This record gives sequence, C-alpha cells and structure tokens, in this order.
Amino acid sequence: MTETAQNIPVLKEVKPKRIYKVKLTTKQKTALGLLEMDPNMTPTEAMRQAGYAPTSYQSPGKTLLARTAVKQASDKWIKVLAAHNIHTERLAEKYDQLLDAKKKDGLFDVNDNAIQLKTAEILRKTLVHDVPTGAEERSVTFKWKKPGQ
Repeated sequence: MTETAQNIPVLKEVKPKRIYKVKLTTKQKTALGLLEMDPNMTPTEAMRQAGYAPTSYQSPGKTLLARTAVKQASDKWIKVLAAHNIHTERLAEKYDQLLDAKKKDGLFDVNDNAIQLKTAEILRKTLVHDVPTGAEERSVTFKWKKPGQ
C-alpha cells in the first residue's frame, strides 16, 4: 500500500508568544516606592496612600502585585542585583558576619554590640515586620453573651 500526500497530516507553524513591555502607572510607582522606603508597610496601606480606590486596595494581590508591569519591574530588579552578585545566600552570609561582629579592645576581641544590635534591628524590620513589640502589643478581650440576651 502506498500513501499519498493527501493522507499525511500537515503541522501548523507555531509562533512564539509575543512579550509586550508594559510601563508602571503613577499609582503603581508610588505604591512600590512606599513599600521600598518602609518595609513595615503593608501593600494595602501603600496602595491606600498612593491613591487607589478602597475596592482596589482591599485586595492588593489581585490589583497590584499580580500585574504584569509590577512583575516585570521586580524581575528587572532581581536581574540587576544578580548582575552585581547580590543574592540571598550572599546576604545571609553578610548578616551572619555582622551578627557575630567583634572589635579589638586592647589584646582581646570583644563583641561589637552596637553593630550586632543594629543588624538585628534591620533583620527584624525586613523579615519579621508584622510581629508587635513592646508598646505595640494589643490585648484582646472577649465579651460573652448569655444565650437569649
């Protein structure tokens, strides 16, 4: 049996997906700038201060962080840091060195408390920014109602 050219399926040419460059809006730039300046600020608060409507800033994961322009900007920033050999492992090593900082005091090496405390404060702000400390602690009280009241 011989096959004819009519029986052979023809494959369509697949075009690569087109990537569009998207620019950040003024509100997105403002919100991202606020987040960069204050690591303790939540995305919701940054969006509120940037001028977003209440319906938008109540769900920042959908309205700000998931946008193509924001993703492209963060990817670009990560590439710039990687080009300068700044990555998480290197930063962790540097923080470890600073947390164990020592200074010469005569013949002895002693802990450099000022550097250690400042490093711990920076780490606390950047890594664990939503844990209340000291006067910021809040107490929660419950009011129980009897059934029928």
